[in-house]
Amino acid sequence: MHGSLLVTQESNMAAAPLTKNMRRNEQVTFLEPEFMTFELAMLMKQGVSEHVKSFDDINKEGQTKYTFGVVEGGSTKIYFDRSPYFYIETGLTKQTMVENIKEGVKRVRQSTESHPYIFIGEQQTLEYHASQAPCELTVVKGNTTAKEGYQDPPSEYHLAVEKNFDSTIVNKLQAALVKLNETGKLDQLYDKWWKEGCEETSGSSSTVTTSMAAILVPILFAVLSRLSGQ
Repeated sequence: MHGSLLVTQESNMAAAPLTKNMRRNEQVTFLEPEFMTFELAMLMKQGVSEHVKSFDDINKEGQTKYTFGVVEGGSTKIYFDRSPYFYIETGLTKQTMVENIKEGVKRVRQSTESHPYIFIGEQQTLEYHASQAPCELTVVKGNTTAKEGYQDPPSEYHLAVEKNFDSTIVNKLQAALVKLNETGKLDQLYDKWWKEGCEETSGSSSTVTTSMAAILVPILFAVLSRLSGQ
């Protein structure tokens, strides 16, 4: 996602696939613990995944079979600028990078197995898009932890509140997140709203989601319900 966060002061709390970094931490207070962790991964056509099993398969000198991209200026691009994946970093050009996730997913869908485009991003976000009809996409983990000298990219999604928010409420919100983690409720919400789309793509089903924002509503509702004691 893009490296900037627009704060309008029109709301007290934000629910989004929001990675925590120093710049954003100056503008908002991130609630602990995170509601989700992720690894970097690759979104591609299912047939392409027979040959691409990790970043190592595209991080090769002279590799021209696979075109790949990330969101320009996003946290994933920043990671590759500092990572040991030299050939991936040099392969990310103006022509292969995209302005946003939607454009990256579109390029993957429009590509072919003979001329594949691979979109690199945060695992859970890519899994959401792979779960949407017509379900011809798949997600392959980058397996970055196997790379010597690897440095963790931002790997957590957090809820956030405005700076100087009531500390008593912040403590209660964080206690609610801890409880939801301990009971496995957040994992259940993730499986239901994030991963099961392709299993329920009748088109008329009320469980089919069309927006990344929509799937965060149950998480926020669960936190606020726990806060109110329901």
